[in-house]
Amino acid sequence: MKLILCSGCDNFHIDPRDLVGTWEHWHVVVNHNQNYLGKVMLVLRRHATDVTALTPAEQAELWRLLGDVKTALLGAFQPDHFNYAFLMNLDAHVHMHIIPRYAQPQVFAGMTFTDGRLGQHYDLGSRIVPVALRQTIALALRGQGLDPNRLRERGLGDAGVAS
Repeated sequence: MKLILCSGCDNFHIDPRDLVGTWEHWHVVVNHNQNYLGKVMLVLRRHATDVTALTPAEQAELWRLLGDVKTALLGAFQPDHFNYAFLMNLDAHVHMHIIPRYAQPQVFAGMTFTDGRLGQHYDLGSRIVPVALRQTIALALRGQGLDPNRLRERGLGDAGVAS
């Protein structure tokens, strides 16, 4: 079964188990390519192909979620650095890659993840991992507070502002 993240295009079909959460304007998705442990994407919920066309509300939520994702990744995996990229070469839909970087190999769920390039451009290689591992990564991020339901429980609306 595939989950379609955008009703306006066919570019983002994911396994629903890769979805960390859905906010008012963005989805947070664990990337199936875990060549860097914790690599995730923020995917715009409406169809757009140009990041400069984001609405003010989408921009504001993007910046807030970017901080929330970074905090969750730091808590779950302790990366040493981050790379952020809007590439959209293969998928013509606004999405941002968040790529944690590591000075030392990381062991998670019995697998070793080696960066080996900290301080250089990230590697474009591929390491497709089983969905069970991606689910474990998603659970680790939710466990660090990256969960839209927890925001609502704290009295924050869908946009992440006090209601």
